[in-house]
Formats: sequence, C-alpha cells, structure tokens
Amino acid sequence: MAQGGDEHVERLIRELLGTGEMNADSVADLERMRAENEAGTLDEDDRAYLEAFHQRIMASRAGAPIGEADLESSETGTAPVDHQDAGAGGDTAAARIAELEAELAAALARAEAAEAELERLRSLTDKATE
Repeated sequence: MAQGGDEHVERLIRELLGTGEMNADSVADLERMRAENEAGTLDEDDRAYLEAFHQRIMASRAGAPIGEADLESSETGTAPVDHQDAGAGGDTAAARIAELEAELAAALARAEAAEAELERLRSLTDKATE
C-alpha cells in the first residue's frame, strides 16, 4: 500500500470486487477510489459512499431484511425505475440515486443498531433495579 493508503478502504474495495456482482461502472469507480486511496487523495464523501455501498451489498448477500424503500415498491407493484433513461443527466442522476440509496441503507442499519443497543441497556437497567 502506497503512503497515504488506508487498509480499511482497500479491504472494502477488494471485498466488493470479489463478489463478482459489480457492473462495469461500479468496477471503474472502485478502481478510481483504489487509486485515490493509494495516493492518499480519497475524498471523505467517496469514503463514506464506499462504506455505505459495501454495507448494503454485503447485507443483501447475507440475506438481510430489505429496506423500507424496497418494501414500498414491492407493495405498490411498481417495477424498479431504470434511471439510465433519464436523458442527458441520466448517468449523474443514477449515480446520485445509488449514493442516496446506499446512504439510506447505512442510516437504517445505524438506526437498527441503536435500537438494539437501547434494548440491551434497558435490559441491564431492569436487571439492576430488581
């Protein structure tokens, strides 16, 4: 790893590429982030996106529950929208949508973890007062 490179970032990229599920655009983005990481110039927004994207992909591979947005589209019977058909800005819009979906998945995971921690602490408090 070159000076400035972060092993955690490299591991996330390696694991994502190792799934074999990345499309050409995702592979290109991951390789760009890898190069920036090795150069010590990886943007904090890209790092946050990478962590959320990794969490989402790995959770879906592990059979984690789907998010609320996924439930909404399945309940209404709507098909997933192909954001690539959005016209001239379609690629940018699709990338932003993917970023927001990854951020949402990460936020939902944090909320679930916080709820679990709250329940754990409540049970400890209940035991202490008995």
